[in-house]
Amino acid sequence: AGFARATRVRMGQLCMGTAANEEVASTEILPVVPPNQVGDIEVGIAEAAVLEHVPQHPWPAASIQALRDDGVVLISNVLSTTSAATLRGHLESKLAASLAAVTSGAANESDCFVQVLARQARHDLILTFESVVVAAIAEALQVLGPFIRGTLECDEPLLAELGGIRSTEGAPRQPIHFDNKTDCRDLPGMLTAFVALQDVDEQMGPTIFLPGTHVNLEALRAIKSPSKKAKFLRASSIRLGTMPTGSCTLYNTTLLHAGTSNNSPRSRWLFYMSFVPALRLVISNSIRDVYKTMCQLGVHSLGELERGNIRSQDDDETKRLTALWTDQVINDQDLNRLCDMWSQMT
Repeated sequence: AGFARATRVRMGQLCMGTAANEEVASTEILPVVPPNQVGDIEVGIAEAAVLEHVPQHPWPAASIQALRDDGVVLISNVLSTTSAATLRGHLESKLAASLAAVTSGAANESDCFVQVLARQARHDLILTFESVVVAAIAEALQVLGPFIRGTLECDEPLLAELGGIRSTEGAPRQPIHFDNKTDCRDLPGMLTAFVALQDVDEQMGPTIFLPGTHVNLEALRAIKSPSKKAKFLRASSIRLGTMPTGSCTLYNTTLLHAGTSNNSPRSRWLFYMSFVPALRLVISNSIRDVYKTMCQLGVHSLGELERGNIRSQDDDETKRLTALWTDQVINDQDLNRLCDMWSQMT
């Protein structure tokens, strides 16, 4: 199938006789993202043509149960408008400095940015514990903490990712994807919060979410099948991540979602942080890679971050926890084999 558009293959159609009047069975073929991600923009465009006809449902009241059931909730007033504006200004400055460092050769791109789908006019900026970032984390967790603890069923989840995503005018639509694949249980392997640092309207490339797909193994398979994807998408519904400054979408990272195209002259910044349970899981290769980032961040618990208590890399506790998680997860050969088997099965 070509990437430029979806094609319709009609089977069993005859050109003569009464059979020409019979109902024609059809199978719609949609492209999928290849392992090297070449053509991912065209995949997103093809999917958009299908999804524009599916129902868009309103957001329910945010609750732990809704997050478990749907895989995503929208939570208001996570950051004040003042805090959001301050953090946005910091991220703009850090992005400019990071781009300059990469251009000059002073830094590698992988040191500053995470690889992102449909990267044209879109950047995923790696963050560290600068004071303004620490303050924003602590403020946001006053609201998000109970949701994260309750959904992960863990008193002290661990910070696994920290960054900011910016899309500007011309950023294309991403293909539907999941961030990490776990085992489709009710208990997620990771939660990510996308906090809006300005109002996000429909022209600014809001994220779309397909509720319920985090526990639907067939959905995760269909999105990778050219012959099954269109039927699955047509039977889906979406929730749209439009939201005011300081609001947040909190989602299970196995949930299918995608950033949409930014057709506005306004940039869209999302501050994000991800948390995993403080226990060893049978997980996919993608989540195992997240544990490496968690170790680079110093293995900080939600409680420490709520208090703004950031340990240095030289702290004895940081060294102990980093060594523990590196040995238990990243270097565990038995777990690696289980991850490989799970990837092959799904």
